[in-house]
Amino acid sequence: MKKEAILESEKTTETEHTPRKKGIRDRKDKIRIRMIVLFVFTLLFSYFVFVFMAAVPNMMGIPFFMAPEYYWYFYLFLPIPLLSLILGIKYQKQGIKCRKNIVVGCIFIILFLLFGRLSLDFHLNCKATYQDLAHFQDIIGIEIPSSGKYRQLSSDTADTMDTADKIYIAKFKNDAQTKEFEYQLIQNENWVLSTDYSFSMINSLPIPLASEVSSSDNTYSLTYIEKENLYNTLPTPGEYRVSTCVYHIKNHYLMCGEYTYSSIS
Repeated sequence: MKKEAILESEKTTETEHTPRKKGIRDRKDKIRIRMIVLFVFTLLFSYFVFVFMAAVPNMMGIPFFMAPEYYWYFYLFLPIPLLSLILGIKYQKQGIKCRKNIVVGCIFIILFLLFGRLSLDFHLNCKATYQDLAHFQDIIGIEIPSSGKYRQLSSDTADTMDTADKIYIAKFKNDAQTKEFEYQLIQNENWVLSTDYSFSMINSLPIPLASEVSSSDNTYSLTYIEKENLYNTLPTPGEYRVSTCVYHIKNHYLMCGEYTYSSIS
């Protein structure tokens, strides 16, 4: 009788454990599926974050070289990879395979933090003021708007620049001062549409300025060789200090550069 009672007790225990085990297994399966969905979502989300950030210069109406100023946006997108990492660690400890969530979370957290840090570096190293551009007024022949955001490109922006070269960017507000500047610029004979700028002239410019001249039909350009008092024409062979300004009518920004031009033929 005792033996039968023990066997009956064991059967009852097994019967009670079976639904419990099934419930735990079903719960783990649901979590596993959710984590797979989160993994795929994190990958797609992070991809579209980079696509979005690549489009920021066009959306903000700024040159590509000013894009790092807005890289702090990457910090806004951190919650998704953080969620993938935190839940991955949590469920991995519970015996659910979530290693891929941990890996993808770590990768994009690191990338977002690194890109976001570039924004701080840009603000610290690329400061400029109205006075940095004001001395171009005599060359331009027009008063430069005082209300704007001013930045200086670092010398390592292009291989053609050295420490003596300076390139400044001013993003103006769309106000009366800017409209007056643009009106006078269009009337000024020294400013030419970039489509009319000769290939040889474009080829002589530092990369940031050359890319601006070539990238849009909405830009006006001016190049001045001080030694020869010459506009928009390459001088005879030699070494010259040159100033070039490019203005984007549609997006209201001015890029001015001072650099050395050398020609032996």
